[in-house]
Amino acid sequence: MKTILQDLITLTGFCPQDLEILHQMGPHIVEWVPAMVDVLSDLVSEFAPPLSSGNVKPSDQENILKNWLSEIIHGRFDLSFWKHQWLLQLSRPEQRFHNHILLIAIVSRLQTFFLAQCLREFELPVAKRLYLAFKRLTDTMCGMVIEGVFEMYLNAAETSTGIKRSVLAKMVSTSAEKLIKKEYQKLMSQST
Repeated sequence: MKTILQDLITLTGFCPQDLEILHQMGPHIVEWVPAMVDVLSDLVSEFAPPLSSGNVKPSDQENILKNWLSEIIHGRFDLSFWKHQWLLQLSRPEQRFHNHILLIAIVSRLQTFFLAQCLREFELPVAKRLYLAFKRLTDTMCGMVIEGVFEMYLNAAETSTGIKRSVLAKMVSTSAEKLIKKEYQKLMSQST
């Protein structure tokens, strides 16, 4: 997990200055949380039925989203924070995002809403700095969720089949090469 986190931090450019502005502007951002929860709740309910079915009631879902947003605003962002993000996704199968594209789209909509709020309430230099800090943070968190689920699936496949991870990786690679070749041939035959 630490390696994945470090890679994500490097790739997104998330830095200590991002933490500073998020904490500094926390009192302003906290006022946006109810509207952000509404945006997320509507999207999750409409496009991610597994998250809004089963044991998760809409009020529970809203509390989960509210707590998650509060963590972002008031978080310490130390290793325990990142472990919590990693484990949160793995420990709640009824709330797990099975469609990573959907997760990315939902986070993107949240970021777009956040940008609009920043531009509405702050001068451009502050709005830009605050938005980019939030974007880098949420991009890093999104990557942690996706990688966490991927790692969980690999571990589950290894545990349930007894096949070592290196062999599973080779099997997936070989299968993927065959599928790509087949799809490429199909595409080429359609273009002629």
